[in-house]
Amino acid sequence: SSVYFLDNKNGFVVGNSGCILSTNDGGQTWQELKSVTNKGLNDIIFLNKKEGIIVGEKGTILHTTDGGNTWSIMPSGVDADLYSLSIAPDGKLYAVGKWGAILKY
Repeated sequence: SSVYFLDNKNGFVVGNSGCILSTNDGGQTWQELKSVTNKGLNDIIFLNKKEGIIVGEKGTILHTTDGGNTWSIMPSGVDADLYSLSIAPDGKLYAVGKWGAILKY
């Protein structure tokens, strides 16, 4: 569903059934990471090289603080599917989703 590269070599892909893949060779090969959900994942973004966020079905938000090696569930407070993430110029993170759901972090 979404791809995000930290630099020319290191990137991530998210998709159906909690799928999270990573690459450290510019996408030549991909490794499946352990996911903490089986919900569909729709978007991924990193705030810096260590901290990343994933959003998905039924209000799913996953968070990493170790560059994507491990992910934990972050409460969203909504049941709506979350589709997309964006960082505003002021550094705030926004997630948007079904039924007009907008979350700000």
